Amino acid sequence: MLQVMTHRNYLIKDADRNQFCFRSFVSQNLTADELVQEILNYNSTITEADARGIMSVLGTLVCRFVSRGYNVELPFGWMHTAAVGSCASLIESFQAGTGDNKIKVIFQLKDDTEKEIVDNAQFVQQGYDSVTDPKVLYLGIVQNDSSENTEDLTIVRGKTIRIHGRYLSFDSTDTRQGVFLGTSDDAVRIVECTRAGTNIIDAVIPADTPAGTYKIRVTTKPGVDRYKSDNLETEITVTE
Repeated sequence: MLQVMTHRNYLIKDADRNQFCFRSFVSQNLTADELVQEILNYNSTITEADARGIMSVLGTLVCRFVSRGYNVELPFGWMHTAAVGSCASLIESFQAGTGDNKIKVIFQLKDDTEKEIVDNAQFVQQGYDSVTDPKVLYLGIVQNDSSENTEDLTIVRGKTIRIHGRYLSFDSTDTRQGVFLGTSDDAVRIVECTRAGTNIIDAVIPADTPAGTYKIRVTTKPGVDRYKSDNLETEITVTE
């Protein structure tokens, strides 16, 4: 179900303009296995093997022909690739994966499909109190004199990094919540936080952290069945 929330718009400075905006998230997933079952329920003459086979072949062929530069038509839209990026001169060639030269995959819904989805969309309005998604604003390294350095984000293991933001509070007993070194699923969770407030977290870099660069991720659980994370592109450098 689409969950619609009311959120204060902190970018609006003009008091005469609307100070709040709507944001949303989807609280349910339909997996490939569940979709197969829905296909079987929709048409009893299709076998499960047929449904899985068609989905597998469709996935393979769509990827194959989109990769070759085709604009592939699906029952509900079109898919194709596009080149984006920049260069210094007219004689430079496009090099995918170099600098900002990238290949993107574009998907466009058909007009009638989009209209049907929008016209039949179901949603639930959530209260304002549930709108507490975490937002990391900036980082600082706590110095020996308790001052804070926000310019040089190099930190020695065992020292404290300070995270500034909004809605940063988390349940320390839930291992999926907290401060993490890295943004991937196997990111290292920082266990020791000497301060863990709504707007500021002081997290101690573990003594066994390998030297290197890391992004800092904060994960909270603002809803009953959902986790939300935020991080900056800025990286810290951990040294011995």
